[in-house]
Amino acid sequence: MPYIAITVFILIIVAGIFAFYAQKIKKKEFEKTGKHPEGHYLGQGIAYGLPFGFLLAFFIGIYFDNPSFMAIFGPILGMGFGLPIGSYLEKKHSSELRPLSPAELKMKKNLVIFTGLLVALGFIVFALVAFL
Repeated sequence: MPYIAITVFILIIVAGIFAFYAQKIKKKEFEKTGKHPEGHYLGQGIAYGLPFGFLLAFFIGIYFDNPSFMAIFGPILGMGFGLPIGSYLEKKHSSELRPLSPAELKMKKNLVIFTGLLVALGFIVFALVAFL
């Protein structure tokens, strides 16, 4: 089973590289235009909501004596809290937003491909662990 831990570690490193590169592109565009890209405040709202969702799911998991509740329902509750917050912030700051640049669009496309491959890998690992 150390292969799973090594795989997870490698995926975390790759995700960190993606995040660093995306932040570098965003910072460069912000310095050029002085505006944030569309979806910036939505992402902030989700980032604010996720910890609350995990915390709420943690306590609900303790109440129902089910520790896996946090992993399953934490992101769902967090998105439920964060999306309205992000949507409100996005509307409030709509004059400060700009369309995504070509570099940001390319990064977004690569991130979707990476996420799809990650999900496929997850299914493969699950099948190997569950059925072998």
